[in-house]
Amino acid sequence: TNGVTMLSTFSQMPDGSEIEDPRKWVEQLHTNMETLAFSAGLPETSLKRTDRFQSIKVQSRLQDIHAIIERISPWFDYSKERSWLWFRSTPIPAFDNKSASEVLREFGSQGLIAISDYISMKEAGGFE
Repeated sequence: TNGVTMLSTFSQMPDGSEIEDPRKWVEQLHTNMETLAFSAGLPETSLKRTDRFQSIKVQSRLQDIHAIIERISPWFDYSKERSWLWFRSTPIPAFDNKSASEVLREFGSQGLIAISDYISMKEAGGFE
């Protein structure tokens, strides 16, 4: 990358570890919990309580989305908001015009692999 840090969505835990904090996602992406939960394919309640968003499932999903946003950010001059918008709502012809968020919600981990493969192909000059 060009050294630009995109999302700073981690919170420090008492034990020194860091976790993805949905409240920071909402703040940085100028969105709300409902949109974040829907886009991530997670129940809204799983993002509102610290004990729930610390779960492996929620953390894994947020980390996966974070990685996608970081990876595509050069396409959008490192704009986290534009990268998030692409993830949430840009139709991708290779996926029957579903957005990356829709593919992830519909196919879970297999969808994540497909999105990653799509990004790799686009980075290699495909899908132009």
